[in-house]
Amino acid sequence: IGVIGVIGVRGGNDAVVAYVRKDASHSTLVLANLGSEPAEGVMLRSADKVVEPGRYVLRTLLGGPSAQTLVVGNDGRITGYLPLPTLSPKQAYVFEMAR
Repeated sequence: IGVIGVIGVRGGNDAVVAYVRKDASHSTLVLANLGSEPAEGVMLRSADKVVEPGRYVLRTLLGGPSAQTLVVGNDGRITGYLPLPTLSPKQAYVFEMAR
């Protein structure tokens, strides 16, 4: 398993990190708020292709809230994706991405 792409975070919050891990048959979105305050309205985007185009249902692997469905365009980039309205402080979220 390797990190396919680090995903940029919009919303002015340097405490939030996100990336996609992928192997031959699975993709996983990892999202974390490393800060001490909740992060609201965090939008994700990738500069490069990170997954195949399509519609992805994200299933939580650590419990907690479900993420919004992700739609990836023909270029394979993630653009303007709001997975959760609020990210709790010092909390990680791991989602299996299923088409």
